[in-house]
Amino acid sequence: MLKEEKNALKSEFNRIIDSVPKTKQQELHNDLSVLNNHLNKYDLFLVNWGQSFVQFFTSNITKKMKNFVDDILDGYDKGKGYELEDRLLVKNTLAKIIEKYDSNNRTLLDKLLSVLGFS
Repeated sequence: MLKEEKNALKSEFNRIIDSVPKTKQQELHNDLSVLNNHLNKYDLFLVNWGQSFVQFFTSNITKKMKNFVDDILDGYDKGKGYELEDRLLVKNTLAKIIEKYDSNNRTLLDKLLSVLGFS
């Protein structure tokens, strides 16, 4: 994934996160947290420890969710990248978030699939 494409996706997800009503923030946080925790196996121990430390001391739920998105997308193609099963999990989870919290934005869904290599 090209850096510009990754940054564009991050911006779109940050926009979605910023627009989610407070009543739905915890639900979105849980979805992103579960996915990020599942993908922690791809990070080095010290990286995970550092991220956990930052998350623990971050009280702003919006900032936590943005950190999760950054970590998920940054690890997508680093090194060997995610295994196919986990790539599908990322695709499905992020697509579900777009469908649920961005009124099924077809343009963004198509962009996501293209950038992640599923077009």
